[in-house]
Amino acid sequence: MLRRFVVAAFVGRAALAATRSSVFIATQQLCARSDAPQSSSSVIFSLAPQHHNCHWRPFVKFALTMEQQQLKTIVLDFPDAARVLEKFGLDFCCGGNDTLVQACAKKNVQWPIVLEALQGVMKTGQERKEYSQQVERLRNLSAGALAKDIIDTHHRFLREHIPYLKELLDKVTRVHGGRHAELQKLQPLVHKTVDTLLVHLDDEEKGLFKMVQEHAADEPLTDQEFRTAQEWIASLEQEHVEVGEQLQQIRDLTQDYQAPADGCGSYRLLYAKLKQLEEDTHLHVHKENYVLFPGVAKLVAATAAASPKMSATAAV
Repeated sequence: MLRRFVVAAFVGRAALAATRSSVFIATQQLCARSDAPQSSSSVIFSLAPQHHNCHWRPFVKFALTMEQQQLKTIVLDFPDAARVLEKFGLDFCCGGNDTLVQACAKKNVQWPIVLEALQGVMKTGQERKEYSQQVERLRNLSAGALAKDIIDTHHRFLREHIPYLKELLDKVTRVHGGRHAELQKLQPLVHKTVDTLLVHLDDEEKGLFKMVQEHAADEPLTDQEFRTAQEWIASLEQEHVEVGEQLQQIRDLTQDYQAPADGCGSYRLLYAKLKQLEEDTHLHVHKENYVLFPGVAKLVAATAAASPKMSATAAV
């Protein structure tokens, strides 16, 4: 049973049009087959431009069915998929390199059920076109512009959200902690997590984000910037893993954010706010790990290629 195709795109608009046409026809033929898998209709064909003002680059890429796609790719191509993955507890930020099947296996979730839910949020027509434009806008931002977008969106959210969340948590623990032992464990864990996040934001804005915002697009890095950027990215990615583990512990302690039957309105609001914190942080980390950091890595690679000495350093 044929499950994937090799799609070759060649230089030139005419060749690209012909390739797209062939892909479309092949997809129709597969979906029309009686023995085609149910997920055939979710085949994703990604033709990525080399740069926003350049022609399409030649490449060879496998088009995979949705369950074979990495979670990071699914969310990049279909932003609404994030809320579906969140619903099933699938980590698309720090666990973004897992395929849908692999992620579901780790969580003991049936992937066909998740796939059906994902297909339910896929946009069509004008909505899909608008979503594609939003995704392309994000991908085409310079590293500096994307860093500013993350600060304005996610950093601002955390700084506005965290003080009230801590107050609410302390109030609920004070009132209900005697009857609900999980709150005694939850309170210090949440305080540790959000305090770590606030320090993390400051580190990003004073370090890597500041550098890329002040750096001219496509301009090689200096020797010092080169070494510093590598160190910052490695450190930030490790901090993302640690925060992701803490968020999973919070989810586990709250039973997937399900407030107890005797929980008051403040108790339920607390769990809703914790869920909101997790969802925003997952999107936040996703943008950094899979869009911003690769963009900075391109500057690092370009600098290394321009300097034999730095190329040797990058290879170590």
